[in-house]
Amino acid sequence: MYCWGDNASGQLGLQLPDPDKVVPVPTESACVPGSTVAHIAAGQRHSVFLTAGGAVLSCGGTAEDSWGGRYTGAPSLWDIKAERITFPAPIEALSGVVGLASGQNHCLAVCGSGQVYSWGQGSEGQLGIGGCKKGLLKPRIIQALGGIQICQVACGNYHSLALSRDGAVYSWGKNSVGQLGLGKGVPFKLIPSQVVSISGAPVTRVCAGAEHSFAISLSGAVYAWGANNAGQLGINRVDETGRFNPCPVAALKLLGVSSVSCGDAHTAVLAKDGSVYTFGDGTYGQLGHNSTARELRPRKVEAIRERASQVQCGSNHTLVYLPSSGLLLGFGRSTEGQTGTGSTANQLQPSPVLLPGSSERADTAEEGDFNSRQITVFTGHNASFILTGPSKHPTGAGGLLKIDTQTLQKWLTVEFGSKQWKEAKSEIGEICSSASCLIASFLSDSTEALDGGRAHYFGVDVEAARDVFRQLQKKHWIITQMTTSFKDKLIPSLQSPAPNVEALEVFLILPEISVFHEEKNIPDLILPLSSAIANLSDASSKILRTWWTMLPVSHMNKILQMFRRVISCKLKGLIKSMRDHLLLKDVLQNMKLLFKANKQVKFLLPVSAFYMDEVVPFVPIVVDMLSWRFYQQEDLSTDVHSPVILCRFPFALNLLAKVQMLHVDAQLRNVRPRFFTLLSMSCNSHLDRCKDQSNRIYCEVTFDVSFTVFKSILNQYKFSSSLVVAWTH
Repeated sequence: MYCWGDNASGQLGLQLPDPDKVVPVPTESACVPGSTVAHIAAGQRHSVFLTAGGAVLSCGGTAEDSWGGRYTGAPSLWDIKAERITFPAPIEALSGVVGLASGQNHCLAVCGSGQVYSWGQGSEGQLGIGGCKKGLLKPRIIQALGGIQICQVACGNYHSLALSRDGAVYSWGKNSVGQLGLGKGVPFKLIPSQVVSISGAPVTRVCAGAEHSFAISLSGAVYAWGANNAGQLGINRVDETGRFNPCPVAALKLLGVSSVSCGDAHTAVLAKDGSVYTFGDGTYGQLGHNSTARELRPRKVEAIRERASQVQCGSNHTLVYLPSSGLLLGFGRSTEGQTGTGSTANQLQPSPVLLPGSSERADTAEEGDFNSRQITVFTGHNASFILTGPSKHPTGAGGLLKIDTQTLQKWLTVEFGSKQWKEAKSEIGEICSSASCLIASFLSDSTEALDGGRAHYFGVDVEAARDVFRQLQKKHWIITQMTTSFKDKLIPSLQSPAPNVEALEVFLILPEISVFHEEKNIPDLILPLSSAIANLSDASSKILRTWWTMLPVSHMNKILQMFRRVISCKLKGLIKSMRDHLLLKDVLQNMKLLFKANKQVKFLLPVSAFYMDEVVPFVPIVVDMLSWRFYQQEDLSTDVHSPVILCRFPFALNLLAKVQMLHVDAQLRNVRPRFFTLLSMSCNSHLDRCKDQSNRIYCEVTFDVSFTVFKSILNQYKFSSSLVVAWTH
């Protein structure tokens, strides 16, 4: 391990005679004898080290209670009253750790079990354990995340982020400029809360700057929120008060983002082609453009001409590693030597870090070339670290769950009742409870969704989804577990009217699953799914309709058949309650949206595919026509509590149904004004007695009254006996 930069509090762990001395070039450290360091996280005055065995050590300043060392159980290593600890010592309260993060004066550790511990300063709620103004000297588990499998954590100055294995993002701490992504009116959060506005996006990574936050989706989409006073969100504008809700960074969607790193007020992005982009505050040259100007949009660092593999930001400096040449470049603030260039002057453009083995350090080069080694780069506020050799990061928490080839084969071949079967059952439950996991499982390799934007192209492979679920349905226990997870967790989570655009892709996947076509699942799966689609905002509905036009005809037909099955079963079983009417209207509205999509692509599905032949034998045509004209006359055509009126959905009516409706309408033509006046008066007189009842009862009484009133008036106006009989039945 090599480290350099600010060592005023002993945070480099070098045990130097003069700990206040700046370390301007990488200096070798053997601070963890007998153990291999796998990960490093550093704050303003402290550092924490994770070993390959899952142990955690810490060093640096203790005055802010940021490092958790006073209760490690090894007081003989230092004076517990000391203001700084210059030799890393174990935090014995922690074991089995797989990930670390450090804020300005607080730390988080995530264990292989998915549990998260916090310690340090807690004045703004950044520890996630409720009110804790004095902070914690000893790591404490965050109970609010109990039962949630966390796989990664990140820290800003006074806020914290966590990512779960099912793609959910949680935040807590200070929210003065929106860094929590929870909207306005939330000054802080003492315990973790889900960032619901990106729920459903297959997020694989979160990162935090001083007061801004980023989330990276597996699809390549990038979301940003929080402070934007210097353009650090990359959205081509400045927001002095911050951005309180996540917004997509449009300029990054074409790059194919590999990783993002955040500083105090700047951000660096590594693209999949190895190029580096920076934006935000450039006061110290931390953007690498040979300038101190800020950048509001991602700008390529042109001075970096080789393919980079790692980018890391300190508070006001940036490091970039070029594996082909073995060069590590540093730029930005260097007053504490944090760029590693040997100078304390700010570096406005990328300059080589003086690594052992480089020509500038030939006097200290070991046998063999340092540049040929693998290195991993880490940064603190004003300090920098590198680890040499292959990564030996502890395994355990994993990442975003998804169905891949290996997982699929494991599920299909596992022995029923075995330990592996129980693990597989748990995995199925987690994946099928999360829109993020399902979407991640079937992301397409196509670049259209990125090139054109999610609003124009969807990013999932529906054919792959159909193939996978066709294989899974062969196992009864798998289908049973999937159905339970859909019913209990996934479907209830889809009820937001304006979900994240990526989250809409789950509505393309679910119709490919056999359980969404079974009559027994209509009440618990299909109807709630249909309601979720019907309740989407206009903008979301427009996007979904656009996607439907791009589906292969067999997949469009699959969606249609799902809707048709519900309508058929409801019509045959009679519509008995107000809830039945509302649910059936949702299905018909969705079918109407699909019909428009089909029309837009010049009827890939024939018009007759939308006909509901059950209308004539099971729906009293006369009543449907009377209801339509009545609500039309009373200007109630858009009343949400009106009954299902099939005349409003002519695409679902076959020729026979339309002829019968025209016949009824013709008989109404001569008596319509007097007929509907009497009908309105009669209904109102009945309903006046119910005006103090609840809205639900009021509507149900409407239908009860309709039977008596319609029958009476039909007879009074001498409609044909066949129509009266039809209504009576």
